[in-house]
Amino acid sequence: IMPANALSKSEINHASLHSPTPQKSITKALNSNISLPIGGQRQNTVGRKSYMKTSFSLNSSGNLTATTRTWTNRKFWGFRGEVRIVLTDSSKNPIWSSPLQRNGVDGTKIGRRDRTEIWKATVPQNILDRVGGYTIVQQRTVTVI
Repeated sequence: IMPANALSKSEINHASLHSPTPQKSITKALNSNISLPIGGQRQNTVGRKSYMKTSFSLNSSGNLTATTRTWTNRKFWGFRGEVRIVLTDSSKNPIWSSPLQRNGVDGTKIGRRDRTEIWKATVPQNILDRVGGYTIVQQRTVTVI
């Protein structure tokens, strides 16, 4: 698990920060802590004809359950994507990050083009007491050969 304090506000992409009830593309974090349970979702184009959509819920016991769909409409090129959920305090400072989840798909003509994975994490109680917002960070995985 990457500790949340290793992420800066600029690394989170402010356009992806949400309060518990996401509206359009950006929502200010609340001025105080939120009431659990919360949930949210985000869909991104992560490359040419390559997409990711993640939804999650977090309850008062710290159980985070998420579903990530990864898919492509490219014929011969797949991709690998990664996602993490970052919880923030009311000032949008990261306070916790889920473990990084990676999923891959193939092109439409060569294999599995659409994949949905359910994943879980546990948020410590001392973090739950400070949650004021969240962001879902999704991106294409950069592979170094």
